[in-house]
Amino acid sequence: MENAALTPPAWLERLVTFFTPPAAREAVLGDLCETCTTPYRYAAEALRTVPFVILSQMRRNANLPTLGLQGFLIFFCLGGFGQSGPLPGAQAFIPTSLMMAILLVRDTYQSTRRQADHRAMGEAIIMVLAMLGCGLMATWNMPFIVNFREDDLRWLRFGFMAP
Repeated sequence: MENAALTPPAWLERLVTFFTPPAAREAVLGDLCETCTTPYRYAAEALRTVPFVILSQMRRNANLPTLGLQGFLIFFCLGGFGQSGPLPGAQAFIPTSLMMAILLVRDTYQSTRRQADHRAMGEAIIMVLAMLGCGLMATWNMPFIVNFREDDLRWLRFGFMAP
């Protein structure tokens, strides 16, 4: 006989539902409800389970060639190849890594099948155009923030006008 103590509180179940990727929601929430004896145990099981489900969905939904292209384009647009010094590209590496992590998490919470190649390439081109446009606007509107050499501006203009 089922009793009310075996179901988790609605707010806790909604919270776990929010963080669980859509492709695994039904299975994960069903298993968590079956093992629920107290709200504390439900939360503890969810905290142990959901991060691994997120990592699993990241691995399944990752389109590595597209992700590599997007990472290369982000790094290039941030000027990672044009930097000099003891660690060339170090300033562009951290924002590129952050953007790659955001793209991976975004793909985790989307549909279960991989993105079509033509759509992925379109997104990469739109992302590059947006970054070039933001860089061009930054050079026009905020010269005190952006300190480019003339060569960097020439490449930015070429990259903006080429597409």
